[in-house]
Amino acid sequence: MAHQKLVLSVLLRREEHEKLQREREIELEKREKAAFKAQRDRLRQEIANDKAERAAEAARRRGETPDQVKKAFQEAYDRALGKEKDQEKAAQKAALSAEEKMDAAIKDLAAYRAGGDGERALSTIKKMLSNIVSTPEEPKFKQINLQNAAFKKRVASLMGGVALFKACGFNKDTVQQKLILEDDALNVSLLETAVSKIDAALAKA
Repeated sequence: MAHQKLVLSVLLRREEHEKLQREREIELEKREKAAFKAQRDRLRQEIANDKAERAAEAARRRGETPDQVKKAFQEAYDRALGKEKDQEKAAQKAALSAEEKMDAAIKDLAAYRAGGDGERALSTIKKMLSNIVSTPEEPKFKQINLQNAAFKKRVASLMGGVALFKACGFNKDTVQQKLILEDDALNVSLLETAVSKIDAALAKA
């Protein structure tokens, strides 16, 4: 008994150490990404400002009014940063409903025909969502370990796999490396819709 307790204690300490290590790695990756993004944004802003200054100077040489010069500067600056395009993309993305996101994810998964990978992924997701529909009060069905080897191979490694869970209300916890469906985000009707859509896709496979 004492030996078992010792082994359990060692395993728990190892698990805690690995968890802390993952958290440190995730935090380091976040900082590196943030630093890279900040540097890239500064460079883009410098380039945009240079182009805008030239546009404003050209407007001044044409004898345009101060308001027109200001407008020329702003339009050139926005074009250089691609703000119009970014805003349009953001609006389109925000406009996508949960069901549209489901459709897009299912379509991506269904496209994996070689070796039956897409069909296997959809079947796996259907089973996992069906478990929640059957017993929505069961917490274990609402947490998915992204480090699980089988899940990574069958679902997470394919485009649309994680996206389909997100469309169903799951959020990604980068610290725990899990997909989690919180109780306030649980919508059984939405999950039933997802299962029906998956059934339809599997019928066509």
